[in-house]
Amino acid sequence: MRFRWFLLVSQLSVSAALASDLSGGLTLQQAVSIALQRNRDLQFATTTIAQARAGVLIADAAPNPTLAISTGSINLSGTNGSSSLWRKEIDTIVSINQLIERGDKRALRTERARQGSNAAKQDVREVRRQLRALVAQAYAELHAAQDRLSTLQESARLLDAALVAVQLRRDAGDVAGVDVERVRVDGLRAQNDVTAAQAELRRAQQQLAFLLADPDRASALLAADDWPAPAPIDRKSTRLNSSHVSESRMPSS
Repeated sequence: MRFRWFLLVSQLSVSAALASDLSGGLTLQQAVSIALQRNRDLQFATTTIAQARAGVLIADAAPNPTLAISTGSINLSGTNGSSSLWRKEIDTIVSINQLIERGDKRALRTERARQGSNAAKQDVREVRRQLRALVAQAYAELHAAQDRLSTLQESARLLDAALVAVQLRRDAGDVAGVDVERVRVDGLRAQNDVTAAQAELRRAQQQLAFLLADPDRASALLAADDWPAPAPIDRKSTRLNSSHVSESRMPSS
C-alpha cells in the first residue's frame, strides 16, 4: 500500500514539474530531459535490463535437488488383518536426485546470459540516442511551425489593414472596386494559410507530446529556444579549398 502511494506521489510530482516547465515555454534541454524520464519506449527498454540481470542470476544458480516419493503397491489382505491402512504392507520408494552438470555447462550458460545483459544495455543506449534525435527533430518542427504561424498571422493582419485602407480609397473615388476585391481575396487566402499553419502547429505539438508521454498537454507545448546562430565562415579557407578544387579539375598538359 505504501509503495502504491509512493508511485502516485511520484507521478503527481512529475506532472506538476512538467506543468511548471510548460508555463513559460519549453527549451530543447528540458524537452530531452522530460523525454528521458517519461518516454514509454525507453521505460520498456529499461525493464529489459532488469530482466536480463535476473536471467544472469538464474543461469548462474546450480540445479536444485529433487525429492521424489512413490508408492508401488499396498497389500490390503496382508498379515495384519483388518487393521488400519497405515498398518498394511506398503511398498514406498523415497529418492533424492541431484543433477551434476559437466563440461562447464553452467559457466557457459551464465556467460551467455551476461552477453544478453550487455546487449540489453546497448539496446537501451541506442534507444536513448534515437530518442534524443527524435525529440530534437520534433522540437525543430515545432519551432518552425510557430514561426510560420506568426509570420502568416502578421501577413493576414497587414492585409486586413490594407483592405480597410483600400475601401476608404474606393469610397473617396481613388481606386476601382475590382482593386478592393483583389485585396479581399488576398486576405481570404492569407486566412486560409493561417488555418493551415495552425493545424500544422497542432500536429507538431502532438508529435512532441507523444515523445514526452504527455498528450494531454500537447496544446501547451511552445518552443522557447532561439534558433542557433550560424557558424562563422572562414573565407580564407573557403578560397583555398575552391582554388584547390579548380586546380584538380584542370587537365594536365
